[in-house]
Amino acid sequence: MDHKKSRHWEEQWIEVGRNTFQLVYYAINFISVLAASSGLVFAYLNELQWGLTAIAVAVLCFAILHFYKQNLQEKGLALSNPYLWIDEDQMLVRVYKDKRIVKHQYRFRALRKVDRYLFKFFWSGTGEARVICEASPNDALASIPDPNNIPKWRRYVLLFADALTKRETKQITLTYELLDENHRAFPYQEISYAHVAGCSKLSLRLQFWSPMLPDKAYLTKYGSTRELLKREEFQLESETDNTREYVIEVEPERGAKYHVEWETVSS
Repeated sequence: MDHKKSRHWEEQWIEVGRNTFQLVYYAINFISVLAASSGLVFAYLNELQWGLTAIAVAVLCFAILHFYKQNLQEKGLALSNPYLWIDEDQMLVRVYKDKRIVKHQYRFRALRKVDRYLFKFFWSGTGEARVICEASPNDALASIPDPNNIPKWRRYVLLFADALTKRETKQITLTYELLDENHRAFPYQEISYAHVAGCSKLSLRLQFWSPMLPDKAYLTKYGSTRELLKREEFQLESETDNTREYVIEVEPERGAKYHVEWETVSS
């Protein structure tokens, strides 16, 4: 119960902080336009001192807005889905010799009215990446171009047929079929919840098929600036001659990124 209360207060403070930030952002916008206009008026009226002061204020405000656009948004502080919370992510990663299957079963909860879910993922392999969505019948999944034109990044938007209202929940399943004909994919799978308001629980199942049987597997946590925070070895759940399976559950930390990593395959 205490855990649920703490999560509730965290969500409330996230929304209050975001609303406050947006209010300050709009206020700076208004002040910059007002100051620039006042500077022109003062200059026209030969009030040079006041005109220069107003223009200096406008330049400062525009500099602050430029910093916001170039830094905060690019670093993910402006969330893609600020009003979506993930109650649970049941994730499955299957590693084969020439492909990888990544499956997310999400339970979303809306913090405010929301009508879409934006997401992206990076695939280092040399083959095609296909996304399959299981959601409501009239929900629509569409790919969107990467603004930085990086071919390895895949970006998508899932448009909800019926917008979610505050506190309403929704379950969807996204499956990534990732081909790797030349076997060049990096030996890790990245997990991040920086694009949503937060995530309460990650239930992860990691499966390997021969000959891709690793000696060890790890869950590694990185900070927002990519510093290594923690590296925990998976406990082996089950094993046969041709398969190995690992299972772990964590409560994702806000702002952190996780890698499911494995060592060089056994010969």
